[in-house]
Amino acid sequence: MSRWDHGGKTTSQRGYGTQHQRIREQLKREVILCELCQRKTPPVVRVGCIADHIVSLAKGGTGDRSNYQWICRECADEKDAHDRGKPLKPKPRIGPSGWPE
Repeated sequence: MSRWDHGGKTTSQRGYGTQHQRIREQLKREVILCELCQRKTPPVVRVGCIADHIVSLAKGGTGDRSNYQWICRECADEKDAHDRGKPLKPKPRIGPSGWPE
């Protein structure tokens, strides 16, 4: 899982207060599936779990509902790597033996 350096700020100081939690709960109830996976060709059906800012707050995004998308962990990791300008490290593939290949 990728981690951002938040400079010691709390979630509330970074803009993830009560409004963010309300929007997250709304997305969890209403959207359910990962929005980015559904845009792939062919569409992938994967349950979302992260209320993601389309444009991050650190880059000038807002806390409006229109700046949110509901995405899965895999898409969140890919988006985080892209936003940082770094390639996503491939996850090790586990073979039939149970060991990484």
